[in-house]
Amino acid sequence: MIHYLVIFLYFFLSNARADAIQSCDGELLAHVDDSRPGVVIFEKKGQEIGSAGIDHDIVGGEFNLENSLLVVYGAPKKLDLTAPQGEYLSVYSILPHPHMIMKKSFGGGIYDVAFGVGGKSIYVASRFGFEITDAKKNLWKYFDPLSEPNFERQRCN
Repeated sequence: MIHYLVIFLYFFLSNARADAIQSCDGELLAHVDDSRPGVVIFEKKGQEIGSAGIDHDIVGGEFNLENSLLVVYGAPKKLDLTAPQGEYLSVYSILPHPHMIMKKSFGGGIYDVAFGVGGKSIYVASRFGFEITDAKKNLWKYFDPLSEPNFERQRCN
């Protein structure tokens, strides 16, 4: 019996979603809540400061160091049979109120995202290569899987 319980817990925990992203300084939190489907909730020091629409899970992501932008990614809520392995990437501006400024779909899994030094460029590592974008201009530059770009990331202190 214990053997089955351990197996169940392993599969349950290994399939858990992130659903929440916290800023480096711990002041901001973005999360989805099952009681409000299709909404990402933004909190500052435990108080809700706003919300915005989202049509995918949150598997990972991060705030820039200035806490002005958030990038998140995850599988779509509704399965698209033309791209069942696809994931969405969404970028939100926090000020003056949280709102989505960019969205892009990826045909394969997203493995990593990061903000560049300066907090405006975003690096995405996916199944099919690497992409860098300017978060304000929505201009994308693609790099094949064998040509990972030199990208200086913001890091939490």
